[in-house]
Amino acid sequence: QFQYFQLGRGGYTSTRNYEVDSLAYVAWIAHSVWEVEKDDTSIWDATFLEFAQKMVNQIKKEQHRGEFQARQELSVYRYKELPNDGYGNKVAYTGLTWTGFTAS
Repeated sequence: QFQYFQLGRGGYTSTRNYEVDSLAYVAWIAHSVWEVEKDDTSIWDATFLEFAQKMVNQIKKEQHRGEFQARQELSVYRYKELPNDGYGNKVAYTGLTWTGFTAS
């Protein structure tokens, strides 16, 4: 049985939700910095590239949420409010990224 984790609540508010708008905001900030600092490539280091790759990989994983449920390639994002052991209802592939909650 899936063990539900306590929502992250502490000095800062965090629910550890997968929300595509949060990822998009970081991409928007990065683009805004690039527009201002086009000649300074120092911020686009290995750490940033690793983050960007992880972001893209997670979006791709959530595009195939219904498929990976069947293949046991499980997302780390599970919620006690959702059926199917915290993964939500099974969904067909549409090319869109899955989200179980409204944008923050």
